[in-house]
Amino acid sequence: GNVNAESYLLKLRRSDKLNILSKEPSGEIYFNDVLLNVVTSGGAENGKALCSFDQGNNSVLFLNTNDKLHTQPLILDFGDYNYKIICNDKSGNFAYDDIKFTVTKDIKPPQFINIYKEGNELTLEFNEKVSCEYGFTKFNYGSGQLINQDSETQGFIFEENKIYYLNCKDQFDNLMREIRIIP
Repeated sequence: GNVNAESYLLKLRRSDKLNILSKEPSGEIYFNDVLLNVVTSGGAENGKALCSFDQGNNSVLFLNTNDKLHTQPLILDFGDYNYKIICNDKSGNFAYDDIKFTVTKDIKPPQFINIYKEGNELTLEFNEKVSCEYGFTKFNYGSGQLINQDSETQGFIFEENKIYYLNCKDQFDNLMREIRIIP
């Protein structure tokens, strides 16, 4: 039969434990543009791993992963968040952790809910207190004619046959999309 005349010594080495070294964000944050950030160390390739986070019943790979640094940009609404993080390397080592934080600031732009005309006055109602400006051409907030500050109702005298452009922002500087009004 077959006999191996040239034997050799095979050394197997156990890889180090895969660790999640750091994770962000945490606590309260005041913006809705969030970057999940995880750093791994150890394991089979000195921290190189694939990391994912849970989104509902699905596990989603980080947008940037397969390295020591793993990042995932998200745009979130106001509320509490708890993402379960799972990382694994090519040797089958796993590391688990949670990223918990709260988006605490109003991050939604105001919305207008009603518009009506009485005589030559135009009145707009919003879902929250706003400051509005108008102009006769497109403009950026800050360079228009101020209507009213910090009120849910905005009213101004209008002229027939003119087009009005309206820009509004809420108390947290969330700008709404420009409105074009033809009274």
